[in-house]
Amino acid sequence: MESKYNIIKEGRGIFVDIKNKYCLNENDYIILFPDDMDELSNMVIDNIEVLKRKKYVKRFFFVCCDQTNLHVEKRNDTIWICCSQKELDALMAYYTLVDFFSNIIVASYDMPFGSKGIIGKNGISLRDYVVDVLFV
Repeated sequence: MESKYNIIKEGRGIFVDIKNKYCLNENDYIILFPDDMDELSNMVIDNIEVLKRKKYVKRFFFVCCDQTNLHVEKRNDTIWICCSQKELDALMAYYTLVDFFSNIIVASYDMPFGSKGIIGKNGISLRDYVVDVLFV
């Protein structure tokens, strides 16, 4: 079994490769899809224009393992990066340790921190969660 250090080191390497390949800058956003949560993931994708307007985003980098059940559409401002589950887990391990890029959103209810419990409370919908919690 790999040590946590080696996994985090691999995650750093993956981020550096993405950063160098695409020349990431402050106008770019990375969206990580670490879970098999199609409803949440699709809500993020379907509302990406909200984030674009809020943060003046030029390019999105969607990082996932499987696009099968996602609303994938051709967009000039979106680059899909498919990787293995192991690589995505390593990237998440690095992200939870180090704030290496400020423009990252994790499309997950419980990674890196759990917040699924707020959906449905006080009338908070899944869209509200995406737009007002993830896209802050």
